[in-house]
Amino acid sequence: HGINDPRCPVEESRQFRDKLMELGKKEGKDFEYVEFGEEGHGAYTDMSMRTRTYKLLLDYFNRIMK
Repeated sequence: HGINDPRCPVEESRQFRDKLMELGKKEGKDFEYVEFGEEGHGAYTDMSMRTRTYKLLLDYFNRIMK
């Protein structure tokens, strides 16, 4: 999640993450939560950030689909 996201404030995502953990979900196993520095909505403003985002998604899907 981009820290400077004007559409969906990062605090809302943090609350969602915290609630998942309260419900017994494990970060890194049941879900991933990543904050993208100074990014806004989408975290796709440059190719390196886009590549990082897709790599994180691919790694997560590869891990949970085993």
